[in-house]
Amino acid sequence: MLKVGITGRIGTGKSCVLKMFAENGVPVVSADKLVKSFQSPGNILWQQIRKK
Repeated sequence: MLKVGITGRIGTGKSCVLKMFAENGVPVVSADKLVKSFQSPGNILWQQIRKK
């Protein structure tokens, strides 16, 4: 399976490319969404960040 990483600065279209891939049946993983879910209130990571 081919794996592709999409990187770039703010406003370069990374989210747009991921959306196009997903719309065409390509499985995608968004690191931004993963981090946001890990840091959501009540999550163990969120609790650890609050302690620090």
